[in-house]
Amino acid sequence: MQNIEQTYNLIISNFKLFLAIVFRVGGLVFTAPFFGHRSIHFLLKIGLVFLISLIILPITSANVTNLPDQLPSFSLVLVREAVIGSLIGVLFYLLFWGIEMGGNLLGLQLNLDADNQEEGTSPIARFQVFLGLLIFLGLNGHHLLISAIFQSFELIPVGELKLASLALEHVWRFSGSVFLIALKISAPVIITLFILDLLLGILSRTTPQSNLYSNFMPLRLGTGLLILALSFPVFKTIIEKLLLNTNSEVTEVFKNLK
Repeated sequence: MQNIEQTYNLIISNFKLFLAIVFRVGGLVFTAPFFGHRSIHFLLKIGLVFLISLIILPITSANVTNLPDQLPSFSLVLVREAVIGSLIGVLFYLLFWGIEMGGNLLGLQLNLDADNQEEGTSPIARFQVFLGLLIFLGLNGHHLLISAIFQSFELIPVGELKLASLALEHVWRFSGSVFLIALKISAPVIITLFILDLLLGILSRTTPQSNLYSNFMPLRLGTGLLILALSFPVFKTIIEKLLLNTNSEVTEVFKNLK
């Protein structure tokens, strides 16, 4: 009971700071992979935001200067805090956008295009995103997210965000890596199908009367799926390296936003 009263008094005495922390943590939770997934209930996300914020509040209360009292100025602080949290979530989510793009490339190559116009993704893309999320959790990616939000308060105290061109350059350059992620993930299957198509093209030239390409479509699909299954260990390795790279990139961006 006494601990609850102490927590309540801490929140009341540092209400503006607590609100700013909530906005930063909320920006992360609602945009990050796993935490921001639509299958997680909204109230559960809100509860997680408040829980993490309560843990962070005693740690940051001694390192924060006076926050502005005027509503317009304080509202701007809240927007900046939400931007910091969202930036962490988006940088980590770029990995999954790359996975989804790679899956759509494979679906296009295997003639398994998006069968759901609302989602606009192929079955392979949805499967790879789900598999990537499992690998993300298995590699403690959710721990990296929480660690990143804690580290953000050390590198950028509440109300001290400064937009720097170097930081924006890092974000822009890292955003361009989505296409590279897609190529790395889909490369084994695409290269195999290219060689197979080349061989079928040569055989079709030698026997133009037979429609080899149409007859070998099931073989092409089966080969692509087999290579996809065999490349899962590579898929895991790629995600592991990219996850560590993302964590380093987030730290580098924060250092340039100080």
